[in-house]
Amino acid sequence: MTSQLTSLPYKSEVIDLWRDWSYIVLLPARVAFFMKISKINIKNFKSIDLLQDFEINDDKVCCFIGQNGSGKSNILTALNALKHDDDLINENRYEKSNKSELIEIGARILFDEDDDTILEPYGISKNLQGFDILVKKSVGNKPTREFQPFVFDDKTEDNISTGLSKIRSLINKTETTPEEAEQKKSILDSLKLEGASKGNPKSVLGKTYEFYTAHSQDDDNKAEMKRLVDDVIKNLDFDLAKIIEKEIWPNLSIILLDPNTYQVENFAPESELGEDTAHKFLYDLLSLSGKSVKDLDIKGSGLVNVLSDISEELSENLRSVWQSHKLSVVISKQAEQIVFMFKTPQGRSLELTNLSEGQRWFLRFYTALAISKQKGQKVIWLLDEPGQTLHASSQINLKDYFEDVSENSQIFYTTHQPMMIPWHKLERIFLVENIKESGTTIPDRLWKDNELESPLREALALFVGEELLTGTQHVLVEGPSDYIYLQGWLRFFQNTRNAIRWDENYSITNRSFVPTGGSGPMPLYLLFLTHRTKHLVLAVAVPDTSTDENIVKGKIKVNGMEPLTQRVISFETVLKDDKNLKIVGVEDIFEIGEYLKEVLEFYNAKYPNITFYSNFTSPNKDGLKGGVCKYIYEQLKGKNPTIYSNPSITFDKPGVALYIYKKLIHTREDIFSVKTKKRFEKILGEIDKEFKKLVSVPPETLH
Repeated sequence: MTSQLTSLPYKSEVIDLWRDWSYIVLLPARVAFFMKISKINIKNFKSIDLLQDFEINDDKVCCFIGQNGSGKSNILTALNALKHDDDLINENRYEKSNKSELIEIGARILFDEDDDTILEPYGISKNLQGFDILVKKSVGNKPTREFQPFVFDDKTEDNISTGLSKIRSLINKTETTPEEAEQKKSILDSLKLEGASKGNPKSVLGKTYEFYTAHSQDDDNKAEMKRLVDDVIKNLDFDLAKIIEKEIWPNLSIILLDPNTYQVENFAPESELGEDTAHKFLYDLLSLSGKSVKDLDIKGSGLVNVLSDISEELSENLRSVWQSHKLSVVISKQAEQIVFMFKTPQGRSLELTNLSEGQRWFLRFYTALAISKQKGQKVIWLLDEPGQTLHASSQINLKDYFEDVSENSQIFYTTHQPMMIPWHKLERIFLVENIKESGTTIPDRLWKDNELESPLREALALFVGEELLTGTQHVLVEGPSDYIYLQGWLRFFQNTRNAIRWDENYSITNRSFVPTGGSGPMPLYLLFLTHRTKHLVLAVAVPDTSTDENIVKGKIKVNGMEPLTQRVISFETVLKDDKNLKIVGVEDIFEIGEYLKEVLEFYNAKYPNITFYSNFTSPNKDGLKGGVCKYIYEQLKGKNPTIYSNPSITFDKPGVALYIYKKLIHTREDIFSVKTKKRFEKILGEIDKEFKKLVSVPPETLH
C-alpha cells in the first residue's frame, strides 16, 4: 500500500527492535484454496483478437463447443498460461502474426466460502472476494503478472491514522524536562499524516518507542505503546497484492490434462513407484486403492491377498463411474516388478496398453481426477475434447463424473460430441465461433432472434431436436423460449424445494425439453420418438394453447395414431382454473407486470439508447388482447409515440428468456410472485403425472 506516512520527516537509524522488520503472514501447511474463475479477458492471443469480460455463469463446469478452427482449444491454452506462463515463451506458437501487439490474458478469481478460515490470518476474510490476475507478454520479453484485489474494503489508512492518534496521546502524557520538550514536539509533529516531507516511517516509530520507554515508568503503558507501534508498522507493510502473488496464487492449481504426458504403462520396478516416481500414472493408480508400494513388501499368502484386495478395490471404483463398461484391473508382483493388467470379458488377462484408445483415455482421465479428489486438491481442470474416442454411453458416464469432480474443482472442457454437452444446464454451454473480421468470439446466447434455428446445432451438424435426445423422457415444446423457461423453473424448484420430486437424481430433473418449431411438427415427433425407438423413449407434447392442443390431437387422429392423443396437454389446459389468465405463449404464464419488468431490465442493459414510456410495465387490457409478446412487439415497432425505437431492434424472446433463466438458477430469493411460481410448478407437476401414466402402461398399448 502507499501511505502519506511514508513521507514522515524524522530521519535516523531504526533501533534493533525494528531492524529488517517485515510483516508476513504464513499460510498453514498444505492448504488448498477453493478458487474459481468467474471472468475471462483475452487479447491478441492466437485466434483471439479480443474476448472481453466473458463471464462464467456456472462455477463448476464450463463447456465450449464449436467447429474445428473456431478457437476452443486456444481458450484453454490461454487459461493454462495464467499459471504456466512459460508456455508463452514459444513465440512462433503463441504470438499473432502482428507481433507488435501485446498479449494480455486476464481472469477474475473468486474465493469460496470455505476459504474464509484460510484468509482469516490476514484479517481480510470478510472483505476480499477474490482478485484479478493479468498476464502480459510482448515480443522478446518474458511474461509478467499483475494482481489486483477484487472488492476489498481497505481500512489500512484508517488503522494507521487511529494508531498514530493513540501513540500521540501517549506521548503527550509523558513528562519531560524543558530541554526535552523540543524533542517531544518534533516527535509529535512527525506523527502527523498531513503535510509531511520524505522520511522513514519505521525509523520515526522506532525513535518514538525509544523516547516513550525512556520517559514512562508504567509497564502496562509500555506494552500498549509496543502494541500500537507494531500495529501501525503491520499496516504500513501490508501489501495485499504481494500477499496474493506470494502466498495465495501459488496454492491455485490449473491443470491442462495432456494424455501424452500421463501415459498408461504396464509395469514399473517396485523401487520406482515412490511419490516422486517417473511412473506417475501407475503410482496414482496404485494410490487410488488406498495402498502404497510399501504394502507389497510381504510374501506368501499375505501378498496374494493384498494384491487381490487392491485389484478389487480399483475395479469397483472404476465400475461405479464407468457404468457402461465393466473394466477389471489386475495387479501382480513379478520379481521386482509391479505389473498392471486388465481382464477381458472372456476372462483373459492382458496388459493395459492393449486397452482400446478410448479405454486408455478414460482410465487416465479417471485416475488423474480421482487421485486429486482423494488428496483433497482443488483444481481448475482444462480438458480438450474429453471422451471423443468413447462410446456414447461412456461419454454420458464421463459427463456424469464431472458432477462429482466439480464439487471440489472447476472444469473447463471443449467437445464436438452431443452426449458430452450438459443440455439440462444451459448456463454451462458456450458456442465458440471464428469470424474473419473479429477472430474467435463467444455469442451471448444459443438461439437467433425469433427463430428456432440454433447456431448450436449448426456447430454440431445436428438436426432440430437431435441434440436433446440423450435421455428416455422428452417434453416437446413449441420453441426455444418454452425450453429455456421450463428448464430454468425446474432448476429453481430444485434449488428451493425439499420434496423428492425436485431432487437432481429424480427423473423430473433429467428430462429433455425439445423445441419442435411450433405445434405443427409435434405429431411427427411423437411418432418418431415412440415407434422409431420401440417405446424406449417416452414423449409428451406440450403446446402453448388449448387451440393448438386440439389441432395437434386432430392431426394425430387423422393419421391413425389416436392413442398418442393421450400424450398431448397444453399450458392453457393445465392452468384452466386460473380464470384471469389468457395464454397465447409461454410468456403469458408470468404475471404480466413482472415479465415486463424483466424485459425492461434486459433492454436497458443491452440497448441503453431505447427509452420505454413510463407505463410500459402496466398495460391496459386492450393492449394485451394478443398476448404480452404482441404487446412488446408493437412497442418496439414504435406504435406508441412516446417510445424511441430503432427499426433494427425487435423483441428478442430467447434473449429475454436466457436473461430470466440466469436469475432463476442463481437466486434463492423470491424475484417472482407466488402466482407465477405456482403456475410453473403446476405445469411441471402435470408433465410429471403424464410420464407416470406412460411408465405404468404396457408398451403394446402405446401404439
